[in-house]
Amino acid sequence: KNTFQADLRNPAVKDTAIRGEVSWERTKFKVRAYMQRAGANFTAFGNPAIVGDRLTYNMSLGFYPTKWYTLSLVGDRYRDNLLSNPQRTTTTQQLISMGHALQLPSATTVNLSGSVNTAKGQPTTALNNRTTTMGLAVGQIIKKHSVSLTAQSSQFRDANKLAHDLDTQTLGFSSSWRLPRSWTATFGVTASNTKDKSDGSKRTTTSVGPSLSMPLAPKWTGQFWGNMTATKSTSPTFPLDNSLLSLNSEYTWTTSPQVSMTFGVGANQSKDKLVASNTYKEIVLSMRYSYTF
Repeated sequence: KNTFQADLRNPAVKDTAIRGEVSWERTKFKVRAYMQRAGANFTAFGNPAIVGDRLTYNMSLGFYPTKWYTLSLVGDRYRDNLLSNPQRTTTTQQLISMGHALQLPSATTVNLSGSVNTAKGQPTTALNNRTTTMGLAVGQIIKKHSVSLTAQSSQFRDANKLAHDLDTQTLGFSSSWRLPRSWTATFGVTASNTKDKSDGSKRTTTSVGPSLSMPLAPKWTGQFWGNMTATKSTSPTFPLDNSLLSLNSEYTWTTSPQVSMTFGVGANQSKDKLVASNTYKEIVLSMRYSYTF
């Protein structure tokens, strides 16, 4: 139960939230279910898991038939507008997801996932859409290093045609490397392609991000990282053709186990072929003082 006053000129509002949960766990499986109701005027501070004006039902199942395979099933459903305000659209959202996780003897992990997310309003003419997502992730440990590949396909469909139907495919690669002399490095690439089924336009986004961390002196360490993102869209309403390059470095001086100071230098460069005002260059300087007790 809480009391919230957004403005001193208006009276405070009070409301409550309740939650009931049951679980059953054995060697081969775990079942968990809960019901949560947060009143229309309930306000949660610092707890994003509790959303006011929402009645939620959730059930999950984890099945572990072998050491190398896990099956997970999740069902979640919520409804808002608990006071039935006629000026608001009551929304009912439902999520059903399934996941398969395999841990192979070769230190290879394979994860398959799928979900269907539907949102409907009362009336349905105000809101009625569905998002279907399929994903695949493969990871491999190579001695002290690790690499992973991901692929995801998503389809968004709006039955009312208030929003555009979209098909999105995303591919990703990430890696982590432990190098000699206590150096560590990471490198990742993500490419996304979205096709608008309503107007035929396409949107592509490519992002590349390397990083490097190394000791510089007995009390000094350095971190260097960057990111380059390029986006293009042939949308007739919001066309895009831009890129953003960011390069950053930080130098940390550890004077004692409790005290450290970090100095940072970075540079950003934006280029936009369609909007000249979005083209710029900038230098970023920063300093942090840390004390641990």
